[in-house]
Amino acid sequence: MNVLKAYPTKTLKDIFKSYHFCSIEQQELQKNTGIVIEDGLFEFSFVKEKDILIKHNSAEIELPQAFGFGKLPKPYKLIIPSTLTYFTIKLQPWVSSFFFPKGIASITDLSETLYSDISSLHCEIFNSNSFEEQIKHAELFFSKQILPDVANTKISRYICNYIYQNNGNVIIRDMLSQFSYSRQKINQLFFDQTNNSIKEFALYTRLRAIMTYRTNHPQESLTNITYKFGYFDQSHFIKDMKKITGVTPSKFSKSKNFFYEQLKIVR
Repeated sequence: MNVLKAYPTKTLKDIFKSYHFCSIEQQELQKNTGIVIEDGLFEFSFVKEKDILIKHNSAEIELPQAFGFGKLPKPYKLIIPSTLTYFTIKLQPWVSSFFFPKGIASITDLSETLYSDISSLHCEIFNSNSFEEQIKHAELFFSKQILPDVANTKISRYICNYIYQNNGNVIIRDMLSQFSYSRQKINQLFFDQTNNSIKEFALYTRLRAIMTYRTNHPQESLTNITYKFGYFDQSHFIKDMKKITGVTPSKFSKSKNFFYEQLKIVR
């Protein structure tokens, strides 16, 4: 498996969070459990191969070669003929609803949206000679599109960045006390812009931070790690982990997880 990650240039850093490239062979994917820790982010994804299926329970969906997606039902598995090569743009959480308004399908063919010429970008991405070149094509394409005005997302941006800076270990009441608006109004504003509640976004961030740390520090005890990230007892952490992923932390770490390698490069 080849996994790469990079960040956008200054021009698009408030719109895009990160770029990802991955290539994987069928045999690596066969044992994938589909267990994922949600990050609350929406994405634009580009797949080189055709006939890629995504399966949840007994339902199968054929992936468009350029598609957007948000919160997919878990667990899910990818079914590929031989290889999977994809390039993904993760959006900043505060622009999610601009690109993915409420009620949009979890997987959306981008050619059927405002980006009807998205096939040209798809060709440029997979005709590129490097990950850096792919990013240049993507940034050039989207810089010519209608993009959200991030000036209207000041509160949501502050909340997201505060949560990121504290690895999700926040007291929401204290975090919101500086604003003149009611807690209910801020929660609604945040949800309207990110498609996440503040509480769930903080939990996603915290769990990913813990499991990323654990992935990179395998010798350290889980009890010690959870204390570092603000849990007073391991049982509470395990309960939260099962709520989001459906499995315990130990099962997640031992499972063949398609996104497991990506946890090692999360920053």
